[in-house]
Amino acid sequence: MSRARGVLSGLGAAAGVVALAACTGPTRVATLNNATHVSGSSAASELQQELAKQGHPNVTVTCAKSIIVYVGPAVSCTLSGAGTNHAVRFTFKTLDGRISLPSVKTS
Repeated sequence: MSRARGVLSGLGAAAGVVALAACTGPTRVATLNNATHVSGSSAASELQQELAKQGHPNVTVTCAKSIIVYVGPAVSCTLSGAGTNHAVRFTFKTLDGRISLPSVKTS
């Protein structure tokens, strides 16, 4: 019986625990199996705000449902509206999902 509990306990640990925590700003972060994920809709909202500051007020950003956070490599989301159909690229500043605002660029 104790061996069965150990196996079930191990399976529960392997499945991971999802924990949501509010970060600075609107970004929501989840940790699953030791990888940090950011909600694509939260990232899109933050990107739209930054693009509006950069002179692109009438665009819509669409990202994947969930984005795995890596510091350094660029991430792309779809940019549409105002006669555009391009991509917006950005990097994460920290492992907790904060976007490096100076990295936000359209292509």
